Amino acid sequence: MADWVFLRHGQSVANAAGRVTGHADSPLTDLGVSQAKGAAAALADIPFKRAFSSHLSRAVETARIVLEGHGLSAVQAPEIAERDVGDFGGRLLAELRDTKENELLLGWFTHPPGGESLADVAHRSLPFLASLPSVEGPTLVVAHGGLLRVVVGLLDGLPIEEGARWKLPNCEPMTRTLEPDTFSRLVAEHGPRLFPPGVSHA
Repeated sequence: MADWVFLRHGQSVANAAGRVTGHADSPLTDLGVSQAKGAAAALADIPFKRAFSSHLSRAVETARIVLEGHGLSAVQAPEIAERDVGDFGGRLLAELRDTKENELLLGWFTHPPGGESLADVAHRSLPFLASLPSVEGPTLVVAHGGLLRVVVGLLDGLPIEEGARWKLPNCEPMTRTLEPDTFSRLVAEHGPRLFPPGVSHA
């Protein structure tokens, strides 16, 4: 058993503007930096053995701030990047709600034009996490709201329809104590349901 700490990045410029970001880069706001420093203080006493972050700058910068003083740098992994929102990138979430287009973001297999479904996100992230060797000690994962809704939602046994609507605050650590084969078991037990053949739309 080992602890995994999952952390959504600090507030980004796009977050503050209410815009859908996806794979686009959006830097942290001053509040986002402050949130990351708050997470760093909350996690200061955890002896992380390793850390991973999305390769997008808002996650990279959050991880850098959190890991100051730990003598550790996060490995950047595109597999845990935010969901690709395709043609929705840069649009206001309020507008998508008004037009009901946001429903394409909420179903497990639905996807925005040119973007990923939640099943696609599971398909790229879970096998990557399952491939990581076990270590004695805590692991930090700094990623994004869409990605963490999928990963942590499945770890917690949330119905997949509910996970898409889960509100994840910026920079609030979520700690889960996992068996070494937890992610492999998720893939093996739920693979056909989570990502059947031909599911990818990206």
